[in-house]
Parts: sequence; C-alpha cells; structure tokens
Amino acid sequence: MPVETPRGIPDAVKRPEARARFTISETMPIPEVPTPDLPAERPSVLPSGMHERGKLGRFDILDVLGQGGMGIVIAAYDPQLDRKVAIKVLRTRGLTGRRREKEAARLLREARAMAQLSHPHVVTVYEAGEIEERVYIAMEYIAGQTLRSWLEEQPRTVLEILDAYSKAGRGLAAGHQAGLVHRDFKPDNVLVGFDGRIRVIDFGLARPTRTNDHTPLPTDDSADVGEHTDPMMTSSQLHAQLTTVGALFGTPIYMAPEQHQKEELDARADQFAFCVTLYEALYGQLPFKADSYVELATAVTEGRVRIPPTRPDIPPRVVEAILRGLDKDPDKRWPSMIALLDTLSPPTVKKFGTLSIGLAAIAAAAIAVVIVLLVVRRSAPELEPPCLDGPERMAGVWDDAVKGRLRTAFLATNRSHKEGTLRRVSDELDRYAQRWISDRRSICEATKLRHEQSEPAFDLRMRCMNDSLVGMQALVGLFASADAQVIDKAASAAHELPATAQCTT
Repeated sequence: MPVETPRGIPDAVKRPEARARFTISETMPIPEVPTPDLPAERPSVLPSGMHERGKLGRFDILDVLGQGGMGIVIAAYDPQLDRKVAIKVLRTRGLTGRRREKEAARLLREARAMAQLSHPHVVTVYEAGEIEERVYIAMEYIAGQTLRSWLEEQPRTVLEILDAYSKAGRGLAAGHQAGLVHRDFKPDNVLVGFDGRIRVIDFGLARPTRTNDHTPLPTDDSADVGEHTDPMMTSSQLHAQLTTVGALFGTPIYMAPEQHQKEELDARADQFAFCVTLYEALYGQLPFKADSYVELATAVTEGRVRIPPTRPDIPPRVVEAILRGLDKDPDKRWPSMIALLDTLSPPTVKKFGTLSIGLAAIAAAAIAVVIVLLVVRRSAPELEPPCLDGPERMAGVWDDAVKGRLRTAFLATNRSHKEGTLRRVSDELDRYAQRWISDRRSICEATKLRHEQSEPAFDLRMRCMNDSLVGMQALVGLFASADAQVIDKAASAAHELPATAQCTT
C-alpha cells in the first residue's frame, strides 16, 4: 500500500519571516506564506541617552542590525582598531540584582566560548565587556544575509545546498571540538557573506562542556518546558527563539527530542537540528508535521519523521544520512558532525565514476591520489613562506613537460574532437593553476604579512590547498595516459576540479 507523502508545509508550521520566493523544483513549489502580524517594537536595550549614531564606549554606533529575545545587534566603528564591527548588547530590561548578573555572566560565557574558536566558518569574536551595566560582545561585521534568505533569494540546486550546509556544519563541528554546543542551530543563525563565505553565528546558547562529543551539557537550571511552554503555541512561536529568562532555550521546530524533554544535551542535539534544517532546505517542508507545540514535541520525541518526497537529484546516501541524524535516540545518530558531513560529501572516486572512465582508470586514479598524497604530506608537511613559491609547487603538476605528455596522449586517440578537447582541457587547467597560485599566495600573506588570519586557520587552509593540488595532479596523470573514453569526458572532468576558493573561506 503506497504511503502518502505530505505535499506542503502545514499552516501552523510555515515560516513567518517572509513570503517564500524560491522553488526547490518545478514539480514541488513551496507554498506562498502570508506575512504574520509583527510583534510590537521592543524597547531599546542601549544605555540610556544613547541613540543611533551615538556612542557605546569607544565605539561609534552606525546602525541597528536587528533585535532578538536576549539583545540587540548594532553595527559600529572601532576607532582604536580602525574597523567596522558588529556588537551584541544584552537585553536586561526588567532584570535586577542576581538575575541581571546571571544573564550578564551567561553572555560573557558566550563570548569566551566563541573566542576559543578560530575557524573560517565561525564568526570571529574580538572582545567582550560591560559598559554602563550592559554586557556587549564585539565581533566581525559580515556584509551579507542569513542562510534562510539565501535559500529564498533564488532557486538553489541540491549541490549548492549541500555545499552551503556542509560549510555551516564544519563550523558547528569546530565548536564541538572546542567543547561547545550551539543549542539553537537554524538557518537564521548562519550568515552567507556577499563574498560567498559562510559562518555560524550566535553561539548565544552555547555552554561550556568537555571536548568529548558525547559529554552531556545540563539544560538551563531555570528551564521548565511544562511551566514555560504554551502547548497551543502558534506558528510564529514554533519558529521563534525561546531565549527568554526562565524559559527553555532553543527554537521549537529545530529542537532535538532530548531538548523538548529537558534532558542533558550534547553535540548530537546540534546534529539533529542541522538535519532538520537540511531536510527543510532540500524538500521545502519540515520533517515533523505539527499544528501546535504538543503535536510537534510528540512527533519529534516519538520519531515520526515524514517520508521524504522522491527526488532523483538527491542521492540516497544524503537521504539516509539525514534520516539517521533525525533519529529520536541520540546513540543511533552519527557519532559526530564530522562523520555526518563526510557521508554527505561526494565520495572521492564518485567524480571519476561519473565520467564513465572504467574501473581500471578509476582504480589507477585512486592509487595515484593516495601515492601523491603520501609523498606531499611526507615531503612537505607544512607550506611555509615565501608566499611567492606557488609556481614552484605547480612545477611537475602542470608545466610545459606535462602539457607535452597530454598532447601526445590526446592526439594518439582516434577521436575526431581530440584537438578541440585538448585545447579546452589545457585552457581549463591553465586557469585552475593560476587560481591555485593566486589563492595560495593570498592565504599565506593573510597570516605571514598582514596578520589578519590565525596560524590554525593558515594551517587548515594550506592543507586544503595541498589537497587541491593533489587532486589536480591525479587528474592530470589520468589524462597523460588517456584513452578514447577519457578524452570524451576530459573537458567536464577538468571543469569539475574542486574550486580553490573553498580553501579561502
């Protein structure tokens, strides 16, 4: 008996932020969502007497970027360091004495937690402190939009969505490795810069824990779902962040079963939220059908996940990975975010397989990758200055001698398009080599000359560039012994080399 798959987002669980403007596919549009009544404007949390274009300590206030349950975010100029920053100011109106001190301490813990992270996909925190009894956090200013807005801006392919979410997931994983749990991961807490960089923001619900991914994190000692959560919560409330004093922390539609049940949390709760958001992005609906908080919490805790609509452009491994991450039992989810992300990433050999090169060529390419990787890692464990040695690194990978071997191999085949293909492949590899050299230099100079990038970030990005060079060398080696089948797919294979830009973000 066929199982009927829900076709749309239930009225009570539709996104309240804006009218949905994108379509996942021509056959599955996201329904139009009416804009709800907006809440009354919140009182300012800024120190008394300070207005927009005023000052906050040494900072010159430029604009108000947004307001949330716990505070306000402003754009400001830091004259001491000569840079634009984003500042989060804690909302403490109505709090006095111990309660205000508790919330102030919590925000300072957030700052210290985020300051531990140095990762290209996590927002950078510069400093934290108190001004006029208001706690503030100064962090990097990111010109861009939220991941939710990015999704709604225009139709996104499955590959684009997986790439964006994988980068956000790497940011989450970095937090977990630093002993932190986000507790409110959602598309609104991920920024997509206009430069294309993706960063996780607002570890405002993060609490220190141990570095083991499975070491539990106590829920807020004042949180009580039964006391503070309205069982008939509206659609807007289901999507709203419950970061109010004395309330459950999180956003209901993205919360894990253990979060609804007030149990101790660890990194697997973030993994669950990540899989909810990815399911939503891919299918245009939430994985749990509900019209109220009670229905939502029941569906989540009982593991009643909607059967995903059939989409041939979504690989089965992706569907299986998401469903495992949505398991109601944390022990049955992925052991870590890294394990989940590795499963979501395309297998290394799959790219070669799609070229219909044949099993022998695939095996040869895989062996070449392993051998070259070992040689590179052993002979050059770290890529150090000078920052101008990119051409030396490219020698032997793509130079005149290698181009000559490619020409000989291509012209030896009986394909009529061999010369045209050779030109296209050579041009593509020329461009890739130049981008690699340029991006490598930029990464090096950012740390060694301009001191804008930490050493851990430098090491991470250089390893990424190293792996890109290994992949290029493996593919070029395959081309140098090309047969007719390889020639047929060579141009597309060269074009599909991983962009080096991913190493710079």
